[in-house]
Amino acid sequence: MAVVSRVPQAELEKFAREEYARRYAKAPKPKLVNVEAFISFGVPRVVAWEGVRFRAPPLSFDLGRRLLVCYYALRELREARAPLAERQEAATEALRVLRSALYPRWRRRQLRPSIEEIEMLCDWLLHVPDDTRLPPPLGQTRMDFIDTLAAFARDYPGWCGRDGFPISWAHYQYGLRHLIRARHREDLRSAIVNRVAGAEPKVYADWAREWRAMAEV
Repeated sequence: MAVVSRVPQAELEKFAREEYARRYAKAPKPKLVNVEAFISFGVPRVVAWEGVRFRAPPLSFDLGRRLLVCYYALRELREARAPLAERQEAATEALRVLRSALYPRWRRRQLRPSIEEIEMLCDWLLHVPDDTRLPPPLGQTRMDFIDTLAAFARDYPGWCGRDGFPISWAHYQYGLRHLIRARHREDLRSAIVNRVAGAEPKVYADWAREWRAMAEV
């Protein structure tokens, strides 16, 4: 015969809340990161230049790619101490690309930025905030732009448009960063599984209990 509790539901819920608070009172609260990046994702940014305010809508992938070429060209010419005429020619082309990224349209009569300012503005527009910076590699690495683009399209089809390219520059940057982290997490997960497989029974039991609770299985 089933026994029906006569304790009011409100008292049971109160007891459950108090028990939960008592048991997990010392559990550390999660550290929140990338809150600002999450909130501002896809939101236009504003830059003030010599008293003129410009609005920078989220970059398309194509515009971001063009700005990246301009930025690298300006930086390499500066580091190589190229003749001023070459640097000025590259800056003029970069400024032409910048005008299509800022609103109201940047007119020549409004501002005449220096070569250094143009390079800095390209870098600012290309930047997407991220609190979890990846540690820099200790040795020289090889980066294949075509390979990373293909990896993005393969793993994030929902973040690609009908043309197969990323729907925005920010989607592309965040996707690549997550792709790197996801691969390292998978490698770490495999290493942990192999390490735990050789652990003492009690150590494995404690580990399995904690992770089963987190996985809700």
